[in-house]
Amino acid sequence: MLAHEGVICFGPPRGRQQTFVLLDEWLPASKPLTRADALARIAFRYFRGHGPATVRDLAWWAGLTLADAGEGLQSSASRLARWKLDGEDYWGPEADIPTPAKPPSALLLPPFDEFLVAYRNRGMVLDAADAGRLASLLSPTIVVKGRVVGTWNKQLTRGRLVIVPRFFSPSTEGRLRTLRPALERYGAFIGELVEVEQGTPAPRGKRISR
Repeated sequence: MLAHEGVICFGPPRGRQQTFVLLDEWLPASKPLTRADALARIAFRYFRGHGPATVRDLAWWAGLTLADAGEGLQSSASRLARWKLDGEDYWGPEADIPTPAKPPSALLLPPFDEFLVAYRNRGMVLDAADAGRLASLLSPTIVVKGRVVGTWNKQLTRGRLVIVPRFFSPSTEGRLRTLRPALERYGAFIGELVEVEQGTPAPRGKRISR
């Protein structure tokens, strides 16, 4: 509630504990923006950080009307690159933006990660046939070579961290080997030895709408 009212915000973590700080003391003072400037800024920052994406994705992510999202895009389009796919315009950072090093082939993503949450249409990373296997966007997901291929959960006891992957299709030893570096990175991050217990395939459910 205090965060919604602009009194506090997240501060730096202290070990594994999240801290909170007074917003007025943590953030520098800034000049108020006009409505047009605010729409242009949020559009530019969204497409620069999440592109390629569409104006519908921006409206979804920012909670804007499609008209407001279009206005913001129009004001920032000259600083963005545009691609056309299946008759729809996609926007993103210009080509001279440095690209990151080659990403890992497999990732364990947390619940509500931007990889899925940030887009209205998730067809580029999630097969339509598998969308019903995600209970919601709160599901932690397994990503292999840029595609969501399953979900995972963890069981933590003293000195023992068990990761249970649940792939959409029957898993293979090769797929588990691909996942191993991600498991080791996660274990190193939390300071626990990782073990794996194969879960059953993720069941089909209702298609997620959010």
